[in-house]
Amino acid sequence: MLTTLYSLLCEANFTGNLESGILIPIKCCQSDWQISILPNKDYRNEVSQLGDLNKFIRELYKSYSGAMDFDTQTSLADRAATTVAISIWFHEDVIELIKTSNTDKNFDRLWAETKHNVIANIRSLPLTTQAKEIILDFCLFVGQQIRYWMHIFHFLTISSKTMAQNIFFKPRGKIDYVETAKRVILHEENDLNKFRLACVCCLEDDIVKLWQKVEPNFNDRIDSNLFEVKFWVSYLRQNTERLMNEIEYVGNRDVLQFAFFMSVSNNNTISAKFFLNKMQKEDRPKALDRTLKNILETPNPFNYETIPFFMRYLSIEKLENLLHDYPEVVLLQFIKFPYLNHFLDTANKTWDNLSNEGFYCITEEMAYYMSVYFGNHTYANIFLEFWNNSPDRCKNYVITKCIEGSYLVRLGMFKHTSCVIRSIFQSSTTYQKRKMVFSYNGMMFFDALMRRDRLGCVAMSINELFTSEEREARIDELIVLFKDMFKYCRSHPTFKSENLEIVVDVLEREKSRNVTK
Repeated sequence: MLTTLYSLLCEANFTGNLESGILIPIKCCQSDWQISILPNKDYRNEVSQLGDLNKFIRELYKSYSGAMDFDTQTSLADRAATTVAISIWFHEDVIELIKTSNTDKNFDRLWAETKHNVIANIRSLPLTTQAKEIILDFCLFVGQQIRYWMHIFHFLTISSKTMAQNIFFKPRGKIDYVETAKRVILHEENDLNKFRLACVCCLEDDIVKLWQKVEPNFNDRIDSNLFEVKFWVSYLRQNTERLMNEIEYVGNRDVLQFAFFMSVSNNNTISAKFFLNKMQKEDRPKALDRTLKNILETPNPFNYETIPFFMRYLSIEKLENLLHDYPEVVLLQFIKFPYLNHFLDTANKTWDNLSNEGFYCITEEMAYYMSVYFGNHTYANIFLEFWNNSPDRCKNYVITKCIEGSYLVRLGMFKHTSCVIRSIFQSSTTYQKRKMVFSYNGMMFFDALMRRDRLGCVAMSINELFTSEEREARIDELIVLFKDMFKYCRSHPTFKSENLEIVVDVLEREKSRNVTK
């Protein structure tokens, strides 16, 4: 296991033996267990070679370069934090909860409770604040990865305990689908399920062996609900031409190019990589260009790993063209884990070409992920630098969206987005602030904050909107305006008289609050 966490624990006065590892108690899903973080021999050697612990810590926290090898360029700190995050999720109770997602109507509530419990446990660990923040950065991403795996392969019948023991992760917290599939196939008893799994993950040898077992009873109508299964069955039957005609495929009739194109279209970067590597080297550039052009120019959403996957194979010239022609599309892929560390470097190359609408979409997506990842401090830091580096035209476009549209209201509904709201207010003129909040949308904004119990954000907003001298008068003006609006504007059916009373009550209390900027 790639962590000792010794460097992360030293400032917390941890006195354990580096050789013996660390045992951390965890409580989740009404169960108690412990995760054992064992020292890795390579890490012990690395500590010894560096000579002193302080030097080791400095090396541990060095950020990695912005190379295009996204999976392997990982700092030791990130690897250590990822390992702890993985260990916390690796329990059969958690896997069992995720397995029930397709049938349990209370799953969303149970999932939210589980995430809150995991976060609370991390925050209670005897680590420094910095160490806990790093672990939290990866924790929910790891959980989402497991949830997504279980969603895709919901048909598997192996026990939750066995699944928890066989999910295999890459250094940055991404599930290694190929390695995990190889392990799971050894434990899954249903041959058809094995075949499905092998098809999705392109385990060619297993596909050929398993086809001999499942072919006699294979039902095309029932068992080919996954495109990857359809492809491999048609390939094994030597009738891929029929499949191309069936789906009305227009393009190169070469089997590998067809398979690659459809893999990308179906958001399967595992099979895309498999078929690309099967091609002759001279055939790859054309396949890459054609497929990349298709995913960039179609409105359909695609796997966030697709763009980073393509960037591994592009020349410097084509990378520059990609950033020049499609800056928004590229940046939207880099605001997701595990590629977030590359976002700012990439963004700084796009300012001349990034549209105002593209900038707005990116800020909205960032706000969404701040909410999803419970105020992840990495997102907040990256957003602030992204916002501060942006040209005034971009900021003013977002401010206009808040004035003329419902963006500010949506930010109120997204928890953990105070840094976005504050940045917008701080970049606005007095006139723009007034247009934002002295309006129906302003009333809805404060209502959204109250619905989400965001009293701290209410206080921050009032503090940013009004000076201490004008505070009381402006709030009185707001209250009168909101009451009048409620009388004459009933276009928002969910805003009732009790909602107005709550907003007014909170604003009244804010009048007397002694808040300093």
